[in-house]
Amino acid sequence: MSKSKSLNYVFAYSYVLVALTATGIYLGSVFNWIGVFIIFVIFPMVEFLFPNLKLIRKPDFNFFSDLLLFASPVVLTSLVIWTGFKFLETSLISEKWGIVLSVGSITGSLGITIAHELVHRKESWQRALGVWNLLLVNFGHWGVEHVFGHHKTVGTQEDHASAIKNQWLYSFWLADYFGGLLNSFQFERKRIQGKKFYFLRNRILNYSVISILLTYALYIVNPSLIAFWWGQSIVAILLLLSVDYIEHYGLRRTKKANGLYEPVNVQHSWDTESYITNVILFNLGLHSHHHMKARVPYQELQPQPGARTMPYGYSAMILMAFVPPLYFKKMNSII
Repeated sequence: MSKSKSLNYVFAYSYVLVALTATGIYLGSVFNWIGVFIIFVIFPMVEFLFPNLKLIRKPDFNFFSDLLLFASPVVLTSLVIWTGFKFLETSLISEKWGIVLSVGSITGSLGITIAHELVHRKESWQRALGVWNLLLVNFGHWGVEHVFGHHKTVGTQEDHASAIKNQWLYSFWLADYFGGLLNSFQFERKRIQGKKFYFLRNRILNYSVISILLTYALYIVNPSLIAFWWGQSIVAILLLLSVDYIEHYGLRRTKKANGLYEPVNVQHSWDTESYITNVILFNLGLHSHHHMKARVPYQELQPQPGARTMPYGYSAMILMAFVPPLYFKKMNSII
């Protein structure tokens, strides 16, 4: 096996993160925080100290690349179920918070990132796996909004997932979530308008019903599980919305005289070649290539000539975005 192909296995490091998080929760006490600690302390420190640490060679395709994706629903579902019962066993509020934040960081980073990859696939069963990852965090509508909304309107005022210059992260969370939810309902309504069995065909309604049923099932098992279930979901969703924020912050497509926007190009997304970001998040940092060709598999994404580059990887940039004046000072000078 060539060195290039062997690099497919570096993406398995994301599952090492899952294993470390599960081990910490098994040990309990302060170790419940290990997942969020790695993502928001260790990773940013590495990205701040070594901003030029990159995944130099790009892997070729092999079946193992997709197997890492297909395994995620089983791995993450098992993690959520098991850690939910660990949440019930824990009496200290601080330890419960550690479990919620750590699990949410995993379902948000690994789970939604893999869902993002799979909802773009041609095969319906692969898209279904991606939707399940989204349902694990009560965020099913996002798959519809992202593919049929965001990818068409990115970098325009119609896209709630494209942050404008000087927009605070916290106001963006609200605009992105509720704007995306509304857009997904509107798209789905148009898609099935006039067709029979409207309610059965409406994916957004179906996803909502599934979320309600899952919540009710957990309530029957133990009402305290609701706090865990929705807590980790909120953490995961906010993490995804923060990723949306940094990926297109301040970038706008020009509107032409005829009212149409210029085509999407590499200047409308922020890239990073950070080793940690692209290994843990399956090359998500090569975002401009993804927006140019959305169905290119993650392992084939490449840095694009002329693409805009963030100063650091995703963990460091999100951490910086939590302090808007600091983020504006760093990013506004390079837009």
